[in-house]
Amino acid sequence: MIKKIKKFIVALALVFTCLLSCLPFGTVQVLAEGINVDGGYTNVLDDLKKDETFNESQYPILENNYKLEVITISESVVKELFVYVYQPNPEHGKYIASSINISATDDNSLDIMNYPLTLVNYDGVYQKYLVTGITLPTSGTRYYEVISIYRVFDETIDEGLSDDNDNTISEVVFKVGKLFTLTDTENGVSVNVNDTEVITVTSKWVGFIRYEAPLNGIMGFTDYYDRHFVAFSTDKKIDKLMEADVFYTHQTYDFKRVNGIKYQDECSDAVPMKAELHNTDTGSYEADNVFWKTEFEWYRISSVDTFLSGIDKSNIYTAGIVDIAEQVVMSEEAMNLLKDKQWILSFTETAYSEKLTTDTYEKHYSIISDVSIMRLKFETDGVIYNLGVVDNKQSGDLVADGVQETKLELSDTFKIIVALLGLILLLIVLGPFLPTIFSLIGFILKWVFKIVTAPIWFIFWLFRRR
Repeated sequence: MIKKIKKFIVALALVFTCLLSCLPFGTVQVLAEGINVDGGYTNVLDDLKKDETFNESQYPILENNYKLEVITISESVVKELFVYVYQPNPEHGKYIASSINISATDDNSLDIMNYPLTLVNYDGVYQKYLVTGITLPTSGTRYYEVISIYRVFDETIDEGLSDDNDNTISEVVFKVGKLFTLTDTENGVSVNVNDTEVITVTSKWVGFIRYEAPLNGIMGFTDYYDRHFVAFSTDKKIDKLMEADVFYTHQTYDFKRVNGIKYQDECSDAVPMKAELHNTDTGSYEADNVFWKTEFEWYRISSVDTFLSGIDKSNIYTAGIVDIAEQVVMSEEAMNLLKDKQWILSFTETAYSEKLTTDTYEKHYSIISDVSIMRLKFETDGVIYNLGVVDNKQSGDLVADGVQETKLELSDTFKIIVALLGLILLLIVLGPFLPTIFSLIGFILKWVFKIVTAPIWFIFWLFRRR
């Protein structure tokens, strides 16, 4: 009897766990466990057909269409999240999603993260993905706001950047803008879907400014400090930008050569990062030596005009007999690329160092790539918005777009001292000849006075004759 009960429980559990279904719009459903079935997850189309409202005629095959469209999402009882995607191109399975921007919370707050997607299977125009690395909310009501979905950039079908833009696109984005609200009920999981407002980046450029320490290069050591930024414009008016979240990846590169033999040439794996910026936040660079101190400071969030006014400002230091002027100079190409941008986010800083001795050359620096703006909080016409952002993943090149220049000039104090010393020296040299010089000067001044006043004396003489 006990064995029969156990078999019944096991059979019931298998039936439950094999019922992985998709998310119906405005209906109630049970979202079951995504377990292995015949060696793999359940088929994407089988899952979608479990929704009575699903209509295949709404998802036709379309020539020359390479978009990705999120149909729905689904949870599993083992806390997995699946995304169902429509990709209408007839070359089924060729154009695969790479990552997705989702805010998954218990309280409907906006906490957007970028998650890699793993293709589970596809059937015609339908694709099923597992969201990798996401932690699902645990409350009775879960909120999944899907902002956008990405696939790898393909230069043969996707629109690239302008010829003057030195950036490259790594992943191209597609708008989703949907909020999936999942609520546990006695009958299963109630699902509600609503469209959400997003903001789209219309123009973007990723670059960096390179600062350097005073007296760089002495003893073969060279140290720099790179300030990475993204300049952009959007499809919505922004009067005041208050907050921003930026996704990017970080890699370290290490190179070493000794006596002409390469010992190290390594680039680490890309680590995904998220920078959370506020308009009151600042970044800075400081370096000093025994002669003077270098110091620059900037706002993390700024308009392009504010950014350029900070760039144009020179730092002036007095170090004994010289004045030191330090200023960032942007390249002509960089200035042109900033013309159509509205805002700049200085989201991170990294170190760059080189060492050159008689037998050794070393280089260590960071590579910042795949930059994408995920969230913007801003004010327009007195209304505050907090929106997810639709934005490609984009990388700059490894050439600095602005560099710190240092100029040395003699200080004004030193110039006065030199002038006084020169005058004293001149008096010493001319001392024996001063009486003669003064007599000559007096004689010259006397005749100059006579010549200048001659017309006056002539007029006076005429009046006396009358």
